[in-house]
Amino acid sequence: MTKRTLLSTVTALGSVLIGLSAPACGGDDTAVPPDAATDGTSSDGAAPGDGSTEGGGSDAASDAGPPTAAFVAHFNAATGELPEGLTIRGGKAYLGFAPTGKIVSVDVATGAVTPYASLPTTAANFTLGMVFDAAGNLYVGVGAAAAGGAATAGVYKVPPSGDAGGAPVRQWAGAAMLFPNGLSLDTAGTRLYVADSNDGAVYRFALTDPVTTTATPWKKDPLLAGDAVDAGVGTCPKPNAGFPLGANGIIVDASGAYVANTDKGLLVRVPIDGSGNPGTATAVVNDCAKLEGIDGIAFDSKDQSIVALVNSANTLVRIVGAGSVPLLSGAPFDSPASIVQVPGQSGPEQFLVTNAAFASAQTDGGSPQPGLLKVSVP
Repeated sequence: MTKRTLLSTVTALGSVLIGLSAPACGGDDTAVPPDAATDGTSSDGAAPGDGSTEGGGSDAASDAGPPTAAFVAHFNAATGELPEGLTIRGGKAYLGFAPTGKIVSVDVATGAVTPYASLPTTAANFTLGMVFDAAGNLYVGVGAAAAGGAATAGVYKVPPSGDAGGAPVRQWAGAAMLFPNGLSLDTAGTRLYVADSNDGAVYRFALTDPVTTTATPWKKDPLLAGDAVDAGVGTCPKPNAGFPLGANGIIVDASGAYVANTDKGLLVRVPIDGSGNPGTATAVVNDCAKLEGIDGIAFDSKDQSIVALVNSANTLVRIVGAGSVPLLSGAPFDSPASIVQVPGQSGPEQFLVTNAAFASAQTDGGSPQPGLLKVSVP
């Protein structure tokens, strides 16, 4: 893929995936906590914890050190290697290149990159969130990034071993499920929850459900909807013209689903009752100033909290009460999109993050930094 073709593909999404402004990218491979003097408190007045008020530079391995981020692997924006979706299995990260439908694995210890699968998509599609089930099947969201993409949008099932195990198939699709952005399994690992940015809805599928093209929402709500197209309607003052980007990142625990609303700077919770039915959606956090552009979210099992990426601001935040505390900001983040926790770690929590580099890839003279990052959060 030439750079011209790549940029036209990404531009087809309008400003929706870029959010606010192009990020500042540099050659530094390590991020440091943001300056507490300018952004050091959460929106509900809570002071950040240890490490958020200190400048970077500490190499301490103990929990008293600051958060850090560094590249595990770099990719090539000019050939369409803009990673968006991300999951982890057996010491390897699996990620999808948004414009190309290519999925690769990355050895977290060595950074070695290996082709894994190729989705049967078109140039009008966009590869999004992904997650493995216990049997090794990989589920991948595919969105319609331009006219003609709807016919191949939906959730794809990639068999164990990727292309070596057989061809991926479009497992579930629906008339309005045109941008299945975030995917998460429930705690039992038997039901897949899908946050669709276009429909402003969450879909739910049992892994045993048959192939369908008539999927309907499990929960549709105004709190999950993006800004109206070109109308400037929304919670935050900077609407994304041309395409609604509502429900995005999603994570599920035993009692409910947490969903990021990108356009409106919301973290929304949808409770799940004993029969699996959705309850009333509520905004856990409503924070335009810090969360407009929120994308991937993950549980931090150590602190029993949620961490979130703000794509447009190149920032990692921790959700605290009804607000958020910035943990890391700036380089090497470059449109960070998806985040997963690395299991089985001692000491500081470890997360993996995809740098999608959407904004800088469109900037004339920009220096996009697509890649896979490892983030340490004491």
